[in-house]
Amino acid sequence: MERDVPVNQAVIEFEQGRVDAVHLAAEEELRGIDKQLACLLSVNKSEQKALVDLLLAKKKELESSDPALCFARFDLDSHEMFYIGRRLVEVAGDEPVTVVNWRAELAQRFYQATAENPMGLRLRRRFDLDGDQRTILQVGDDRLGHDAPEDDPGAPTFADLLLSDLATERSGYLADIVATIQADQDRVIRLPHDRPVVIQGGPGTGKTVVGLHRLSFLLYSQANQLRAQDVLVVGPNPMFLDYARRVLPSLGDGDVRL
Repeated sequence: MERDVPVNQAVIEFEQGRVDAVHLAAEEELRGIDKQLACLLSVNKSEQKALVDLLLAKKKELESSDPALCFARFDLDSHEMFYIGRRLVEVAGDEPVTVVNWRAELAQRFYQATAENPMGLRLRRRFDLDGDQRTILQVGDDRLGHDAPEDDPGAPTFADLLLSDLATERSGYLADIVATIQADQDRVIRLPHDRPVVIQGGPGTGKTVVGLHRLSFLLYSQANQLRAQDVLVVGPNPMFLDYARRVLPSLGDGDVRL
């Protein structure tokens, strides 16, 4: 039986090309680090230890991060196009691509924009990814701003794919929620660093996951003051700590002590 061709197949193919380019750039970055390490280790000079340690830490971060490098796109009113993922990836060339780290200030618009307050966005597009976290099965759009492009009749919306992802999260084991952070969660995650924050709520409301993502945000935004090795996460039971052991490495923060 032949599979129906999505009405927005051309859009899917365009985005797939961008996602493929992002993964190739990430693989090239990792190969470049390996080459630098090989050169430095062959010389084995003590004064280069700091650089070696830095490269090893970067290599560990790249290898331990979640395979979904890019899970959505957002366009500004200026028609600048950005993608969003777990870390910064830049693709050079005739068709440059920039994947913004979900913790970056610019990414706040993706998570918090609404029809009433689009925050300078004209388009927000979510990807439905296959199990390999690289193949796009479908895209869903949220048209924002006064000059947003027209909807593609019959195609799923941003909300359709978001609800599907949320349902999948609830049916499986707990994982990071980078691709499905809600506006109110994002506001808590990005609260200023210079004050204590208490996250309250009933069972299953996402207190733990928001707390861990806030920790990841602080390690990113306060990198000059805060190191993962200096952070201790204390939990009420082994289940909580097992969850933290899965989530923090996927966010690039595997060196946090538990």
